[in-house]
Amino acid sequence: MALKVLSIPEGFAVHHSLASLYVWLSIAKMRKLVIPKYYGRPSIGLALFGCANRPFYHICVFPDKALGRRFEGNIVEQVGTFDPLPNSRNEKLVSLNFGRLKYWIGERNAHISVPVLELLGISGLFPIHPKTFVRARHNRENKTEEKENKNSEEEAPSSKEATA
Repeated sequence: MALKVLSIPEGFAVHHSLASLYVWLSIAKMRKLVIPKYYGRPSIGLALFGCANRPFYHICVFPDKALGRRFEGNIVEQVGTFDPLPNSRNEKLVSLNFGRLKYWIGERNAHISVPVLELLGISGLFPIHPKTFVRARHNRENKTEEKENKNSEEEAPSSKEATA
């Protein structure tokens, strides 16, 4: 039976027991198995803040997409905000730090989630995402259907009154 030589990670105190070293190594191995494609690669995504019935998102850089958890303690840097509910002027507000986004995308090769890609496409940093075109078409179709339904409802009562 061959012995396997393990390298002890930097910063690992000598007084730690062998069991804690084993736990550390097993966690490191399991973490690599989660999503190996994204292991070690930062990701840019939306972190939900706000409260009930009032969503508010921070556009954040997460250390590793393999972690999968998006909560406040797992954020490397906040690079923008997104308020999805329209304000009094019917505007959805987005603020972005383009300099930091270019750094994380260009130099650090960060993975970008689809909702953030849509926002970056609308803002002009990237080409417009195809999902944005699909959503716009569905919104137009729904609006025309609502207008047609409203017109048919207005015409229907007037024809009933004429027969009575």
